[in-house]
Amino acid sequence: MKSESMDVMHRWVKEVWNKKRKETIDEIFADAGVARSFVGESGQELRDHAGSKPFFRRFRNASPDLQVAIEDCFTEGERAVARCTVNAKQTGNPVEFTGISIIRAGNGKIVEAWNNFDFMSLNQQVAVI
Repeated sequence: MKSESMDVMHRWVKEVWNKKRKETIDEIFADAGVARSFVGESGQELRDHAGSKPFFRRFRNASPDLQVAIEDCFTEGERAVARCTVNAKQTGNPVEFTGISIIRAGNGKIVEAWNNFDFMSLNQQVAVI
């Protein structure tokens, strides 16, 4: 059975990451929302939809063809957990890495998010480390 949090998770991945619709950030990231695992330019966790857009822009600019696949999605109350695979090209070469995203949704918006993606694998694939 689908829940609000699962619907929000799927919409976020489909529209924001796969369709590159940054306006969806305004629509489904709560005004007082916070992404606890990613940091913005200030070094602080991402807050509200305005604070999320620079992160989205930098990531999309580095990998314009990025696609996220939700492999599994589970819900518990107002939270959804998604196991994801990310495919993109970096420096012209295909890369793939995985991650977990957890959101807490309310009123059709992301109120709180925690993300843990294997950026070490990404950096190894593009020979940064």
